[in-house]
Amino acid sequence: MTPETAAYATKASDLLTDIERGQRILAGGSLVSTAPGMVHATLVWKQRDLINGTNVVTQAQHIVHGDTVFRGLPTSYDAKAVS
Repeated sequence: MTPETAAYATKASDLLTDIERGQRILAGGSLVSTAPGMVHATLVWKQRDLINGTNVVTQAQHIVHGDTVFRGLPTSYDAKAVS
């Protein structure tokens, strides 16, 4: 790979990363104290799928207790169900 090709590939990769980063926004969430010293956080992310031209909504669960953070696997659902 020539230096020019490598530079072009790096610029293209950076551009796609910036576009992707701009497509994901925090749509909502909640914080609930379920026990003393414990917080249950639900974060809802909205992301634009540039390939299919649709919105994807993903929900992630987090439980924070002291210095420990438990993360659940994200679950997704149709954005039309929550719009």
